Amino acid sequence: MPKYKRYIDLDMNFTRHPISNDVARKYDTAAVIKSVRQLVLTNFYDRPFHPEIGTNIRAMLFENDSLFTRGVIRDAIINVVSTYEPRVTNIEVIVEPSDELTYQVTIFLQVAGSIEPVSFELTLERAR
Repeated sequence: MPKYKRYIDLDMNFTRHPISNDVARKYDTAAVIKSVRQLVLTNFYDRPFHPEIGTNIRAMLFENDSLFTRGVIRDAIINVVSTYEPRVTNIEVIVEPSDELTYQVTIFLQVAGSIEPVSFELTLERAR
């Protein structure tokens, strides 16, 4: 039986761990979901020394809603996650408009080393 790999990331809200008073951590699936969420919400040139990482979704939020726009958002998410998050396999993305300024994105993925598929939602909203 292969050894299970444990994933650990910092909680980017920098919440304090109640016992150790250190920065809290996220483990396993929660850590991977946090990483995917950060990748999706990162714009090109947001990360110093890595301008290629990002999705440019903020720019797409100002386009008129169409199947093409939803497809571009979907493809950008799949591309950035499959390229920069090796802990994720079998990613599927559904993009639906909530209203004229908002998209509801549901991401289905499988974390490497896990049997259960995971899904979570993001709300992409244009600045008002």
